[in-house]
Amino acid sequence: MEYLYCGEIPKDENVVIELLKASEVYQIEELREKCQEYLEFNLRIDNVANLATLARNYKASQLKTAVLKFIKANESKFDVGDFNQFDKDFLIEILMYKQKST
Repeated sequence: MEYLYCGEIPKDENVVIELLKASEVYQIEELREKCQEYLEFNLRIDNVANLATLARNYKASQLKTAVLKFIKANESKFDVGDFNQFDKDFLIEILMYKQKST
């Protein structure tokens, strides 16, 4: 409701995730874009797998692209075990993205 009145999203990642989900349900495109932008700006190694899943489940293509770029740019910072957090289909997408962008 706060977003509808003032147009601002809170600076809390968990709340923004819930708002992104709600933006799909209620088809509020501007909210969807703002949520994706916030989450893109706050990508970290410890949240990238969760945000990748969120992007795929809620058709957040802007966020998904940002996740792929983040993974490629920070590949050396990931441990092998970090990739266990991604499902098989997303691992394939990561590999395809890396091939396409090289």
